[in-house]
Amino acid sequence: MTICTGTWTVNYFFNGSQSFTMIGNSNDAPYQSFETIEGCSNYSVIRSSFDNREMSSFTCNASVSGVNFTFVADDPNCGIAYDCINGACLPQSTYNTPGQYPTLADCELVCGGDSCTGKCISNNEWVQIENLANQVKNNVCN
Repeated sequence: MTICTGTWTVNYFFNGSQSFTMIGNSNDAPYQSFETIEGCSNYSVIRSSFDNREMSSFTCNASVSGVNFTFVADDPNCGIAYDCINGACLPQSTYNTPGQYPTLADCELVCGGDSCTGKCISNNEWVQIENLANQVKNNVCN
């Protein structure tokens, strides 16, 4: 699994809808925790599920609710796996393939032309895939 760096947006309700952003990683899976610190028995903290570090916090006894988190990677291609199909590197989502290469750069090292190392499919196999796709399309759409 590729870990991407990026920004978490935290949406919450406190005297109306509010939000803020914090830097993190795709594997953080932040959560809200209520903790006791000196002088405060209801301190709301945002922690990483991955390593339990404090990522942010609210004020003492803040009545914060409806907290949810959305992650946006710095690199929009981070976390997208690729497959070599007919000499081209395509995202695994294109044809719902397994995603053998964790990055585009990894795929490009072995995909295409004479450098293909057995993980590419032949032109004949590609024609078979296209024919099967057309058969399915004709059966479903007609």
